[in-house]
Amino acid sequence: MLLFLIVLIIILVTISMVTHNKVHARLLFLCAVTLGIFWCGLFIFIAKKGGINHSVELILFGTKEIKEVLQFRYIPLKTQSYLVAIGRYTFPYCMVLFSFSISEVTSLKRLKLKWFLFLVLPVLSLILYFPPLFEYLSQQKPFLIEPIMDSTLVWVFGYIFFSWSIIIDNFRHISSRLFKDRFLLSSFPSLSMSLLFLFYVPQDPAQIFLFYRNEMMANKGLWYLNKGLNSSVYLAIVIVSLVSALLGFITLYRQVQVQWNEEKEEAVLRQKNITASN
Repeated sequence: MLLFLIVLIIILVTISMVTHNKVHARLLFLCAVTLGIFWCGLFIFIAKKGGINHSVELILFGTKEIKEVLQFRYIPLKTQSYLVAIGRYTFPYCMVLFSFSISEVTSLKRLKLKWFLFLVLPVLSLILYFPPLFEYLSQQKPFLIEPIMDSTLVWVFGYIFFSWSIIIDNFRHISSRLFKDRFLLSSFPSLSMSLLFLFYVPQDPAQIFLFYRNEMMANKGLWYLNKGLNSSVYLAIVIVSLVSALLGFITLYRQVQVQWNEEKEEAVLRQKNITASN
């Protein structure tokens, strides 16, 4: 079910981008796609690792057949790992750009012009996790793996919280109730996607890449589906994931509806103007 919701979210943001061709719509599309890439790597890894509760399996994949397709298809660990890395290190950057695009706070204008500086850490992280280089580091410089994992997690959380602070600050500066409602409608899908992202972002690509070669990494992998977790925590993780994705889908669907109605109203007004001028 979670897999289906993520696919539906990507479909809706694609429709939104096509019908509402603005910068923030395109950036929201990038947020959804990078989140989808992140989840693609995770779903493959979860399916191949196996050993999860049948009910959780249904919540994540929807059907047993989909899970088995991913489970038995040959996909190397390095590919799974780098898929997670691509999504993990591009989604936060897209979130920052999206928050800039919908912000009208004047104090951020100078910072928005330096958006390219926020690209440095994602690019550096993707270089470090590039399979040939990461293979070399894990074999020749294993003492660097833990610092890399810790530092990348810090900046990823930092980018997400920074984007949230921009969105919240912009909301506070809006005085009109109508514009506040519109701003919430346009920003809430990104907030729900980032919440879904944060729940699973501790899954480091290194834990996948070295899963069968390092016992410590194997123990850290899939912490969110660990049978040793308290049952209430285990259930809460699954429920919050599902609710976050569902809220993102509902608000996106509502946003597409509003955009579609606005387009129809504009078309009617244009036709009336054409008729009146004749």
